[in-house]
Amino acid sequence: MRFYPIPNQIVPVTLMANQKLTPLLNGADTNVWTQDAFDLIRSEAKYILANEVLHDDEMTERTLKAIYGGSGVEGYLYILRAETARRGGGGRIRATAF
Repeated sequence: MRFYPIPNQIVPVTLMANQKLTPLLNGADTNVWTQDAFDLIRSEAKYILANEVLHDDEMTERTLKAIYGGSGVEGYLYILRAETARRGGGGRIRATAF
């Protein structure tokens, strides 16, 4: 990263970057994704099981509601996206031509 012109005072800088996660090799391994998105991953697995294996429409609807929300209830996907936006910061870096 290069700053030009060179700042003459302390300037806070907020960066947004992708973090490379450690690969999950064993059944007991965890990373940020499996910890923060545990409920979403579990609900998605239940949805696939209910929809494609059991063909249980009631369970399919319950899991979709848990994932996407409905009737004034926020789903796991909304909560995870809100947390991602919160962590992303609001600062912007704009390129300029000199």
